[in-house]
Amino acid sequence: MIDIHLASTTDIADLDTINDEIAYPNPSEFMAESIDKGRIYVAATEQGSVVGYGLFQFLWGDTPLLSLLKVLPDHQGNGIGTQLLTAIENDLAGRGHKSLFSSTDKTNELSQRFHSKHGFEKIGELDMDHGIEWFLKKELPTRA
Repeated sequence: MIDIHLASTTDIADLDTINDEIAYPNPSEFMAESIDKGRIYVAATEQGSVVGYGLFQFLWGDTPLLSLLKVLPDHQGNGIGTQLLTAIENDLAGRGHKSLFSSTDKTNELSQRFHSKHGFEKIGELDMDHGIEWFLKKELPTRA
C-alpha cells in the first residue's frame, strides 16, 4: 500500500536519492523551499521508503504548473504517478484553481502518454536549450 502525503523536511534525503537515481539535478535547497511552501507530495511504501514525488509551482503568481512527477523505475506502472497527480489536483482544486499546466520533452513518449491519459492537452511548444518542450493543460475538477 502506498501513502500519499505532503512532504516534510525529513523526506529531503529520500528526494535527493530519487533525483540521483533518475539523474535529475535538483538542489536540496530547492526541494526544502518547495516543502516549506507545501508544494511537494510524496509516495511512501508501508516501510516508509519514498518511491516518488510530485512537485508543483506557480507561474506568474497564481498559475499552477506540475513541475516534476518522478517515480522510481522499480515502482512505475503501479498507479503511483496517478495517485500523486490526483493529490496535487485535489489540493489545487481545493484552493480554487480551475486548470493545471505541465510540460514534457517532445521526445519523451512515456510522459506524453501519461499526460494524455490524465486529460492534458498540448497547447504549444518552445525550442528550449535542451530541445523542444511541449506545454500541456488540463481542466481541474470543480469543487462544490
